[in-house]
Amino acid sequence: MTDETELPKYYSTVQVAEMFEVKVGTVRDWIRQGRLNAMKLSGETGQWRVTLKELQRFANKELEKKR
Repeated sequence: MTDETELPKYYSTVQVAEMFEVKVGTVRDWIRQGRLNAMKLSGETGQWRVTLKELQRFANKELEKKR
């Protein structure tokens, strides 16, 4: 049995976009620009995954920019 409060280890670009209230294309731009580190899943789907640790790093960096 899993704990319902347990967060997933990896997030899709759709989930990241929802968290930051931006479009999925913006998240992909961040990845292409190197602002957000992500790993591409194997295969031809072109899907990306972002770790929770990376999301925290990115969010902290973005908050610092706004100060």
